[in-house]
Amino acid sequence: MIRLAETGFRGCSLPVLPPAPNPLPRSCQRCYSVGRQKGVLVSRELMVLLFRGGLFLLLLLRSVLAQAEPTVSEAWIRALPPTQPVTAAYAAVTNSGAELVKLVGARIEGVGRVEIHTTREVDGLMRMQQLQELAIAPGQTVALAPGGAHFMLFELEAMPRPGESRSLCLLFEGAGEQCVTATVRKSAEADHSHHQHH
Repeated sequence: MIRLAETGFRGCSLPVLPPAPNPLPRSCQRCYSVGRQKGVLVSRELMVLLFRGGLFLLLLLRSVLAQAEPTVSEAWIRALPPTQPVTAAYAAVTNSGAELVKLVGARIEGVGRVEIHTTREVDGLMRMQQLQELAIAPGQTVALAPGGAHFMLFELEAMPRPGESRSLCLLFEGAGEQCVTATVRKSAEADHSHHQHH
């Protein structure tokens, strides 16, 4: 009890109020404080892990896109008379990656040797020239077609016949090989006319 006389007031006194009780026992207060600190640390560590995980996935996605394998489509082999010793094959190659791709060769079922050739005008005449590689830029599709770049097939076991199909595998520098099924027909228009007829 505090008397008002001691504080300059006379005639009454004020009760001394006890300190507000702590909602937690003293033995738990330290645990609670440490728990809060640990909770903050766990939250920070979790944020760091999530950030690192997101960064890793981003780098992984970038790496996958950069190393995306080229795709091969529209593959076909020209059927020539059985007496001819060589023939040609064609295809479309798409580079869906973020880096330059180099086509360096091919192999075909039943063919001893395959070379990459292109057709160029020399002294007013169209001549074939062998290529050691064919570069395909990111996002580009290169058509190996009659009148341009194509595959020359040597050392045939037998001339492919129309309606047959052969395995065609294209070899890429640093990207392995991609294999597709190539149909055999007499000309580029033969397959198109066949589909129109049906």
